[in-house]
Amino acid sequence: MGIVLSIPHRSLVVLVGLPACGKSTFARRHFRRSSIVSSDHCRWLVSDSAANQFASPKAFEVMEVIMAKRMELGRLIVADALHLRPRSRLPWLELAGRHGYPACAIVLDVPAATCIQRDAARPRRVGTEVILNNARRMALDLADLLAEGFRDAWRLNPAAIERCEVRLTTGPVPPAGGDRD
Repeated sequence: MGIVLSIPHRSLVVLVGLPACGKSTFARRHFRRSSIVSSDHCRWLVSDSAANQFASPKAFEVMEVIMAKRMELGRLIVADALHLRPRSRLPWLELAGRHGYPACAIVLDVPAATCIQRDAARPRRVGTEVILNNARRMALDLADLLAEGFRDAWRLNPAAIERCEVRLTTGPVPPAGGDRD
């Protein structure tokens, strides 16, 4: 039996991980497609290219609008971007707070070497140097994420990623600190 992630159906889930660690695959495997708000997709929407990093500020503006509208309707949101630094997570935590949404973080802790291999097999590559630079930035602890304001945070290694199960809970949001592996 794998790890069970119990997530309120009315919450914000922030995926955290290196490029090519499998965030988008994880999101598609565990959540409705309509719940996933991806920085790559929003870059594509605003610039016709998911790889256009110059479009990132506009893409994140679009992400915020979509996420806020989903929150107004009481819908689950899965934010699919790197989120490696507190400053990249802070806007989403603030947005969740304004809407009374609990925020959960799921860290996909995949070794940089694995991400480099996966990146080499992808049609749109970010490159070894980008992955290694991001790996140096990713030194974070679950306690740090909880201190930032996440209700729950999980760190999943590759084996846990394959075995985990996401269960969306209904009803009132349980207090912080529950269901943590």
